[in-house]
Amino acid sequence: MDRSVRITQLGNAGGFSGACITLVEAEVGKCCLRQWPHSHPTQQRLDWIHRNLLHAGVNGCPVPVPIRTCHGDTFVRFRDRFWELSPWMPGSADYETTPNLPRLLNAIQKLAEFHRSTAQVQLEFGPSANVKSRVEQLASSQTLMTSIEDAALNHTFPPIVRLYNELHRCREWFPHCLQELSQTIDRPLVLQPVIRDIWHDHILFTGNEVSGIVDFGAMQLDHVSLDLARLLGSLVGDPDDPDWLAALEHYCSYRPLLNYEIEVIRLLDQSAVLLSSLNWLRWIVLEKREYEDWQAVQRRIDILGQRLVRLSGQATG
Repeated sequence: MDRSVRITQLGNAGGFSGACITLVEAEVGKCCLRQWPHSHPTQQRLDWIHRNLLHAGVNGCPVPVPIRTCHGDTFVRFRDRFWELSPWMPGSADYETTPNLPRLLNAIQKLAEFHRSTAQVQLEFGPSANVKSRVEQLASSQTLMTSIEDAALNHTFPPIVRLYNELHRCREWFPHCLQELSQTIDRPLVLQPVIRDIWHDHILFTGNEVSGIVDFGAMQLDHVSLDLARLLGSLVGDPDDPDWLAALEHYCSYRPLLNYEIEVIRLLDQSAVLLSSLNWLRWIVLEKREYEDWQAVQRRIDILGQRLVRLSGQATG
């Protein structure tokens, strides 16, 4: 092995996808070696993800474009796992500690540019699979809340107890979101490749400029409102905040949205806060999942708790 090459194992790098990340440093630069988990994605799906990243990269989007092998492949299969190599994206995921409007607008602009690019790869028209899934989850949420109540309130991990209590205070939002989202379940939308898991930990900044967007394992064909709800919910957190409106207006200057599409963003954000909180409770209390980084788990739970506090202070109308 070339002694000038330095390998740093980063494990899951604070994420929950099950992927293992390795930083490879050589004279030619830094690269990210990603080992995908057994469970996902399929070869066909990973090929589709890479096709979108390659196209976005050509159009100037700051994404980790896969490096091809000598045979022209963008990933390899070794020991029953898929492996990929891409440039190490520069910058820091530090929006949470140093937020400002120029950073927010730049992040939303890069998302709009990514969406304009991936729409050239695949574009369809139909109902949103994620809206349908949200409606199904919301319909069964009260039963799940009841089933985990005792175990959650008596859990030894204090953040779980706090999260359940905050979620219980927001219980009237479940039927409200169910009713509102149900009205859009069959409404045709423009469907295209979207990131889905885009939040402040996956946006890298150098100064006020976005220098990298990372982690595309959750990509799916759906409506851009999913990405906007996820990103704005993470960076702003309150649909009534003036920065939320400013960001949406900036996005629309690059990729216009209809009024009903903008309303779907708000509904997806509200339902995501409720269902993400409920899912974390289910995973830990009922399924008793183990995590490599419990500090990262607590951070995610604390963020959801803060969003629930804001939600409980709003009237459902």
